[in-house]
Amino acid sequence: DPRHDHACTTLFDALPHSQNTAIAKLALKHLDPDALREEARRFGFDAPLLERMPSGAAPSSARIPEDPFGFAEAASGFGDVKLSALHGAVLASVVATGGVLVLPRLTDGEAGEARRVVDERNAETLRRMMAETVTAGTARRAFGSGPRLTKSAAGKTGSLTDYRTGLDTSWFVGFAPAERPQVAVATVVVNQGKWHVKAPWVAKEALRAYFAGQERAARPVVARR
Repeated sequence: DPRHDHACTTLFDALPHSQNTAIAKLALKHLDPDALREEARRFGFDAPLLERMPSGAAPSSARIPEDPFGFAEAASGFGDVKLSALHGAVLASVVATGGVLVLPRLTDGEAGEARRVVDERNAETLRRMMAETVTAGTARRAFGSGPRLTKSAAGKTGSLTDYRTGLDTSWFVGFAPAERPQVAVATVVVNQGKWHVKAPWVAKEALRAYFAGQERAARPVVARR
């Protein structure tokens, strides 16, 4: 649309600021539906994420249509794409591990199957983009307000409003610390009416609790008489 297409941006800036139109246009220019379907499968969509899926749990799914507008919607995070919070944490961990997807387990023990899905160079670029989301992008307000997280963090936000029901859904997937990740997190919050706690704030609080527990566990125990 010549009346509106008067600004340029890069993918590096589009992701932290959730500029979905730019992401959709880049997908139309550089991808096709078959390529996106293959990438979705590599990242665990349309397949069980766990060896034993909990009762009633369905795999994440990505229906990538052929028509250009539907394809662009799906590529920018909309359309008929379903994602569980567990899978969101796994996707964040791919960046945290430098491009390796490790299938999760719900109990303590050895990690699940691991496979490389992103090369290290691209994973590092994604890590910097996700760190920008927290410091200057769409998660800036949640992580910049008190009480502060004492560690750096990286992530990606998402939001969707259902105007028919009035429900507002917000997402955050990420990891911390941003430079040397130790833990991945995913939160999804559905708001109704005036209740507006957002997923990035919940993720920040979860990370604060995690690192506070680590600090307590590391404190030396001193015997007193």
